[in-house]
Amino acid sequence: ERSFTPIIFNRWSGKFSSSHMIISGTTGYGKSYFVKILTLREYMVLKARGTDVNVFIIDPFGEYRDFAESVGGEVISVKDNPINILSIWNYSSTKDQDELAEVIRNKVSVVKGFLSMLFSFDKSNEAILDEFLMNIYQNFPNPTFTDLYNMAKGNEKYARFEKYFYQLSKGSLSIFITANTVNLNSNVIVFDLTGLDGTVLSYYMFIVLNFIYQNITKNLNPKLVIIDESWRVMEFEYSANFLSMMFRHVRHWNTSMAVITQSMDDFLSTKEGLSIANNSILHVLFKHMNISKQMNDFYGFNEFERGYLMNAPS
Repeated sequence: ERSFTPIIFNRWSGKFSSSHMIISGTTGYGKSYFVKILTLREYMVLKARGTDVNVFIIDPFGEYRDFAESVGGEVISVKDNPINILSIWNYSSTKDQDELAEVIRNKVSVVKGFLSMLFSFDKSNEAILDEFLMNIYQNFPNPTFTDLYNMAKGNEKYARFEKYFYQLSKGSLSIFITANTVNLNSNVIVFDLTGLDGTVLSYYMFIVLNFIYQNITKNLNPKLVIIDESWRVMEFEYSANFLSMMFRHVRHWNTSMAVITQSMDDFLSTKEGLSIANNSILHVLFKHMNISKQMNDFYGFNEFERGYLMNAPS
């Protein structure tokens, strides 16, 4: 029974173990509209209190441009301004040597994971790739794939990677080659991925997610990270692990995550997805055409609740 009573919930109160959210439901039933309204209200309330808040939105289909413009935010077209996943964006500001070594290790892990997503390297190749990348970053804080290709070419130990770096620097995957370092000049940033399709879109969503992660760890200001069509990040084991890691750790930087997907099964079918679901304090469910057994078991729906979700109005 609905009472139509407003729900007032302050996820920034510090009373909860996390402030993360999952929004799921069939296309066309209001998920994106709900997120825009909720984000706008939270943003306005925090700003009215004098709080410096940042909002980052991964937008695969250009649905949040109007939202960004309404609050004086910035829209970055990722297709026209690709982000160099190889760059260590905070390299120059990292002075402590131990801290710098940790930054490099983290970057090597991310790049190795990205390359494994592309080429499905086995464990033995990953170990050698790790060594190769560590050598690269000792000399080049912001390399390109052309640098990696030139370093591997003719090197007996690393020549096994030459053909892969060739694809990334001169061949069919050269869409990922860029020297760009994107500058963030607004409190609200929408990363518009319009024009990128298929697995390329999934790869770029991971690249943007990693870029956001490096930026949210710079300060303790409240931050919102919103990922639409998040099922695409869950397609690959490494990117799913990375998103799961963010859900577990970004609360230390006063960050709230929100993922939007068409079905909860996108998250309930893997251990990474279950971790994300269990670390989300808020679950907002719109209409689902079908309630799977795993979804029913996770939420413990009764017959009325199942029926309501499957017949919910838009």
